[in-house]
Amino acid sequence: MTISISTEKQRDFCTDFRLRLKQTIIFAFQLAFICFGTYALLSLLFNHTIRFHYFSSVIFVLWIAWMCYRYTSWGNRLQIGKKEIVLLRGNNVTYKVLLNSLKQVKIHRMTVTFVHTEKGHLKYKLIGRVGFSEAGWQEFTQYVKNQVKPQIRA
Repeated sequence: MTISISTEKQRDFCTDFRLRLKQTIIFAFQLAFICFGTYALLSLLFNHTIRFHYFSSVIFVLWIAWMCYRYTSWGNRLQIGKKEIVLLRGNNVTYKVLLNSLKQVKIHRMTVTFVHTEKGHLKYKLIGRVGFSEAGWQEFTQYVKNQVKPQIRA
């Protein structure tokens, strides 16, 4: 089974920089709250005082920065063409998914996952909702749902 796209031209989907920054900062605070809450709860359960050490704080901040980077690392623009899906950051290509290697598209409320093969290995590329407006995300998911359809080879 392969997946093909039924359009004749390339389609662009872009994220908004301010919205992307806002959602990434919110994500960072959510991570910090979860981590600090877990640390405080474990400290109270094991009767330890809550102390922050310099090394632990640096690791904590670096981990949050890395998680936020991974959360938005796919890029800020997506182009769906006749032969491939291209993920871009600015004008630089960050990732390409060939449509003839695409096995499945999973659409969820906050993510779209492209399942494809590369050099014989199954790979997953996750596109998060961060940076898309509500209308932009709805348009993107509807486009993927309606235009990227499985075809069975005979």
